[in-house]
Amino acid sequence: MLTKRTDRKTKIVSFLVAVVCFFTVLFSFSCISGCRDHICTGRDCPICATVSQAENTVRQIRSCATFGAGILLTAVFSVTILIAAPLWVADTSLISQKIRMNN
Repeated sequence: MLTKRTDRKTKIVSFLVAVVCFFTVLFSFSCISGCRDHICTGRDCPICATVSQAENTVRQIRSCATFGAGILLTAVFSVTILIAAPLWVADTSLISQKIRMNN
């Protein structure tokens, strides 16, 4: 069971991770757009390597977000099914039917 202090620390760490991810994506997009039209020096161009790394970073964060959204969607669907299951399942059984006919 989490205490209030542990719960607060978890929220703070989660917020900091979200901020770091946001600024990483923001910096990557600005790096990609700023260095897109540079004069390439050849095969070992450091600017091309930087742009490639920024594109890979954005691609990895996007795939993690897609994975998280998939898990969230699955969880929401499962909870909806569990909540709505009593609406689909009849609350009668063979024994309750027999008792009803006897009365």
